[in-house]
Amino acid sequence: MSWLWSRSSRRPGLGTLITFAQFVFVSVTCLLLRPSLLTDRAIPLSRWILAVALFFTVSLLNNMAFTYVSVPVHVLFRSGGTVVTMLTGWLFAGKRYTVRQVLAVVILSAGVVASTLSDTSSSSSKTHRTLLEVVLGVAILVTAQILSGLMGLHLEKTYQMHGSHWREGLFYTHFLALPLFIPFASQIRQQFADLSASPPLTFSFVPLLNHMEVTSYPAITSKLPTYTLPSGVFALFANILTQYLCVRGVNKLGASVSALTLTIVLSLRKFVSLALSVWLFGNEATAELVIGVVLVLGGAAWYTYESSKVAQVKKKAEKTE
Repeated sequence: MSWLWSRSSRRPGLGTLITFAQFVFVSVTCLLLRPSLLTDRAIPLSRWILAVALFFTVSLLNNMAFTYVSVPVHVLFRSGGTVVTMLTGWLFAGKRYTVRQVLAVVILSAGVVASTLSDTSSSSSKTHRTLLEVVLGVAILVTAQILSGLMGLHLEKTYQMHGSHWREGLFYTHFLALPLFIPFASQIRQQFADLSASPPLTFSFVPLLNHMEVTSYPAITSKLPTYTLPSGVFALFANILTQYLCVRGVNKLGASVSALTLTIVLSLRKFVSLALSVWLFGNEATAELVIGVVLVLGGAAWYTYESSKVAQVKKKAEKTE
């Protein structure tokens, strides 16, 4: 991931290749695990059309944003999806929120602002960014969050109408989006060629056998093959594999636990991602960034807690009627 992020900072089109590779891998894997997904659908295909367009655009924008902002800011902005969920729900679905829920969102928004300021003031970042680049990156992330909120409302209504079928949703939101990459075909080929020309990585079983102290059998060790793979291609495959496990886990968890549990798990995952980005990508843990982490995670947790209380009150009111 760190190698791909450093590359995407210098090659903006790499985000398209990453997105395409992720969509292909998820589609193929889902189909291999359950071939009946192509024929046996519980949800009409027409319901997936808008969801696919939104999901494709959101994924593309999120990967493009790596070119303009650091990983900590990227993670924190995506953690701030609660803000957009509230706004889109209020504007397009007629939802209403308590004062405490709104205050939690204000705290979360302040954390996003603090993290953005840290990205422009940090002097230890390996990739220098101008204010204009950061503003562009923030605009991309905001757009992605708005579209993601609209997609969430659409999927929520879809599952309410036809039931929760997370495997089907996981497959079709990726599979139906593949033709949308056709206009980017030349760009994808060029970026893959760039990754293929990266320094090679060598894989061999000999070091393992040395550790196991079985090198006294030269007839065996001399016949063991050695594999070479471009480091960029290896990083790309590692990225799409971890992304698949992440997306699959989120979809599966969301169908089996409460929204409160799911949000807590996602917040913990984002916090781990943020910590790793500081250690691995050379981003300095400035005061603004630390404050941003505390405010984003605290605001998100408070909002989730208040939302669960509101849901419990509604359930009690329905039982008494």
